Amino acid sequence: MGKRIDLTGKIFEHWTVLNLHSSGTNQDAKWLCRCTCGTIRPVNSYTLRKGTSKHCGCQNKGPIKHGKCRDTEYVIWTHMIQRCTNPKRPYFKNYGDRGITVCKRWLNSFENFYKDMGPRPEGLTLDRIDNNKNYTPKNCRWATQKQQANNRRPMSIHKDNTSGFKNIYWDKRRKRWHVRIMQNHKRYFLGSFIDLKDAKQTLKNWST
Repeated sequence: MGKRIDLTGKIFEHWTVLNLHSSGTNQDAKWLCRCTCGTIRPVNSYTLRKGTSKHCGCQNKGPIKHGKCRDTEYVIWTHMIQRCTNPKRPYFKNYGDRGITVCKRWLNSFENFYKDMGPRPEGLTLDRIDNNKNYTPKNCRWATQKQQANNRRPMSIHKDNTSGFKNIYWDKRRKRWHVRIMQNHKRYFLGSFIDLKDAKQTLKNWST
């Protein structure tokens, strides 16, 4: 029995492979795939590689109706699903690995996602209002980068951090308060302070 070929991320006609669904040989393993229409289902490895399974059946009913496969909203929807379902993705540890999921209404339908969220306003990105909850219509919004940065989960902090402020961290070894923020998906160090009041003021100045 040969070593199973990893199909994660590969595209077969209208199927995009998300991750392994059930183990087996190259012949009978099943992979969780997403069709270009938004349908997600397990597909047999053999039928994928041989080209006998090309789509979920939607193409038999005509072309995809939403016509937005190259639009920003569709890319955002795809990335949302990938970081919650695909362990191969670099951000999976912060989403799927933490138990963050995409609601069933959105998981299998881009049309539902677009209907609930609407067109993305210029300069805004998809944001969860409560970062400990899932991607659902009630917990998502289009937000500015600054709103997203303020809404980030705090990084791992030392147990002696008693600042009560997100983005302010206690450095036990240096006995100083550090101020770090996230903006445009990058971490920035705003300063190191002996007095907590100075750290709070620095964070306040950045936020306003």
